[in-house]
Amino acid sequence: MGEVSGDDRDLFRWALDDAETDRLWHIELQGDGEGELDAELFWPGEEEGGTSGVSTFGAEPATEADGDTSLLTLSVTSRNDSALREPLIVPPGEHFIRFLPQTTGGEYRLTLTSGAGINIRGSVGPDGADDIAIESGRQWFFQLNLPDVIIPLTLEGDSRQLWRLALVGELGASVEAWVTDADGEIIAEAVEGSPLQQQWGRLDLTEGSRLHLRRAEGKPIGRLGARIVEDGRRQGEPSAAEEVVEDDREKDEILIAGSPEARHWLEAGEEVSLTMERNERRYFAFQAKEGVALTLGAIAEDAENPLQICLSATDSSDDVCREGISKSLFERMSLSAGDYALALRRRGRDNEPVDYTLSLKKDEPAPEGWVARPNDAREWAFPLMAEVPIQGHFDASGEAWFALQVTGEAQQWAISTEGESPLERLSLYHAGENSAFLDNRGTRRGEQDLWLEHVRLLPGRYLVRLVGEETNYRLLASPTGKPQPGFEQEPNDEDRDANPLWLGESVQGSFHSAGDHDRFHFHLPGHNRVLIELEPPEGGELDMRLEWQGETLLRLSNEEDSVRLDPMLPPGDYILMLQGGELPGPAIARESPSPILGERKNYRQRRCWKCAWKRTFSAWLPLRRRDSVWARG
Repeated sequence: MGEVSGDDRDLFRWALDDAETDRLWHIELQGDGEGELDAELFWPGEEEGGTSGVSTFGAEPATEADGDTSLLTLSVTSRNDSALREPLIVPPGEHFIRFLPQTTGGEYRLTLTSGAGINIRGSVGPDGADDIAIESGRQWFFQLNLPDVIIPLTLEGDSRQLWRLALVGELGASVEAWVTDADGEIIAEAVEGSPLQQQWGRLDLTEGSRLHLRRAEGKPIGRLGARIVEDGRRQGEPSAAEEVVEDDREKDEILIAGSPEARHWLEAGEEVSLTMERNERRYFAFQAKEGVALTLGAIAEDAENPLQICLSATDSSDDVCREGISKSLFERMSLSAGDYALALRRRGRDNEPVDYTLSLKKDEPAPEGWVARPNDAREWAFPLMAEVPIQGHFDASGEAWFALQVTGEAQQWAISTEGESPLERLSLYHAGENSAFLDNRGTRRGEQDLWLEHVRLLPGRYLVRLVGEETNYRLLASPTGKPQPGFEQEPNDEDRDANPLWLGESVQGSFHSAGDHDRFHFHLPGHNRVLIELEPPEGGELDMRLEWQGETLLRLSNEEDSVRLDPMLPPGDYILMLQGGELPGPAIARESPSPILGERKNYRQRRCWKCAWKRTFSAWLPLRRRDSVWARG
């Protein structure tokens, strides 16, 4: 992690030995959502004059050596705060990474992660060659110690099968690749990459097709990864296997897209009619282009048998699924350019066949400031920028995921929502963890929007999950500054996260939901009489529980007035738990009052050095409005 701006440059060394290069690598660059910068991976060249590395005062800053070999560059901007390159085949040795500001620069976080292992299946060299081929359905890795290599493609399937060929070359090797048929005619045009990372889709390959590889300047190609899989069928008459029909279907019905290998490719503006049995599946695909918004819909006369549609990139298993009958089930999608797969499944209890019409059409892009693509799953999280509100819409009961990148020093954050109808849940996750560490569930009465405040976040990536139904919503994440003494810090719902409570100092906090528990920790070195003063929210109520060594010593419930307690307590560590009730108040930005507790006249004094062990108080409370909670011990 670091920051660059102006003429600043950050340089890091990445050294890998042979044992660390027998696997694929993933490199991810994350920005702060405001600045623009590049991360360049390179090999340094020889510096002229053999400088000693000692700079002279007043001299111009040193520039990059002319012989540097640039391997790859990742870029982040205010509109795209993350960049990922995967998978990568990295050779052993020393690699260098420099961070270069563009315009304003900014803060960054770079992550290098090792992935699946590389198992060499064969090699080709000047002294001999294995009998190698790329067979369909498997991942292949080869060691190619020649500058020119031709590899046969071995295919299994009927003559109408289309294919997808994916290639991964070694870092630092500029390799050109193309595909021909048995007669040498071009099937896939030549592409060149350094490193080579190429996918060709919907290839009409025939028996005898071959992959051609060439590296300039006579250098060896190095390691190569290759995989070929089915990618749909050519349009035309069905094969014999597809002419099998169910007893209750018309004999002239053609069963299309019945398997992932036979998926049907949709074009923008196309409609496809389907008759599907209960739980039957169909498979489709389409190509998205940069700057073109698409809407995908499915309609039927029988709305009681909805259709489930799962969307994913063709080379990924991370999908996002929606269920229903609508002309705009996936509306105004501005997807990254590439190929996408669709998996359909008929839902409902009716065993009778149902007719559907699946459509894909061009549409107007979503307005500025609105979610512009599906984000129903954590893997599809939409970027959430600090202080930049984002709007979205729930057609039916669903969820939306957002990615928040926190950089710099630890700060407190406030996250708020607004909805035309009540929202159900707002949750905050650490990236990579399945359980939320902070949660706000709406009440059944639905009298308020949802918020989280006083949340202390360290630098890193966080996920925000919002749940709602048939409503527009607005989401905002705002940093509120460094943690200040005298205020609670979320998360503090568990004993392990309890905030410190210092004797003689007051603490102000608030409840963000009906189930919010705020916990505080303090320590007594010996037997002491302790004065505890509590001020519930104005017009609301408060529960309090004092725990010592796992035992509840004191419990108060439904307190509407300020309370003053002075029990005699034994030495040890204590957890003071406060809980509120239903909170109809709006979201985050608010300046709380700061009353001086000693000047208040309506304290209810309780002498209870013995009542601490009587446990005579119990109940839960509803809070009637959201406000501050003050405590002083």
